[in-house]
Amino acid sequence: MSDAYDFQVGNEAESLTGPGTQVTNPELGKQYAKVDAAIADVDAAIGKLSAQIATASRVASMAELKELQAGVNKTLKDIEARLLRKVADSVQQLEKQFTSLKSAKKLTDEQEFNAQTKNRSYADALGTKHAQLEEVKRRMNKVFENIRASLLAKENSPAGESGGISEERARRLELQDMELVDEREGEVIQAINRDVQEIVGLMKLMAEEVQENQGTIDHIEMNVKKASGDVEQGVEHLEKARKAQKCSRKCMIIWGCVGAILLIIIISVTASIF
Repeated sequence: MSDAYDFQVGNEAESLTGPGTQVTNPELGKQYAKVDAAIADVDAAIGKLSAQIATASRVASMAELKELQAGVNKTLKDIEARLLRKVADSVQQLEKQFTSLKSAKKLTDEQEFNAQTKNRSYADALGTKHAQLEEVKRRMNKVFENIRASLLAKENSPAGESGGISEERARRLELQDMELVDEREGEVIQAINRDVQEIVGLMKLMAEEVQENQGTIDHIEMNVKKASGDVEQGVEHLEKARKAQKCSRKCMIIWGCVGAILLIIIISVTASIF
């Protein structure tokens, strides 16, 4: 449950302002090492506490539960009263030393910037450790409550009930698993709601696009129908013109024949007279 904080305090890179100018002031570097060591001690203690709580699933009696709680409380007290206090004191001493060096103008701009960054990192680390410890305590109390309830239920159950111990252990594990499910349930529901809202929004957008496209399609269909009607009307007119042209040609042939006959008659009559 602990986080690692790696603050390098050994061989720092040299500043770009010139050779021999260290980014970290040597006096502050020693204090950085003290803070790092204090944080590492807290990390180790939180790891020990986590291992102690992990053994809770093997508790089979009230006596074992009390022994476990005593060990856990001792570790908690050591972390809160000694280790975290050691980190806080080291950070406070670092800030005092930094202020003193800054007032005496013994820090370059790079060293001052680097020190301010590290001070903020250490303060964040201390706050994180407190938050981690509170989370461990909350989960620990929840687990111990479940174990105590299971042990009491077993003690109050009729003698000779088969599979009591294994069933109670299984129940404790199930309860612990349910904690994880409960913690994730809210996130899952929120994720589902977001997905649903996105899908609804997408469907709404699609509906609007379909409606706009339908208007375009209707307009196109209307133009196609109109064009089709114009084509049919044009074909009809063309057919009428073709028929009229054909009729005209027939009339011209007939009138040509009539004219030729009349011309022959006129020539014949004229020849007989003379």
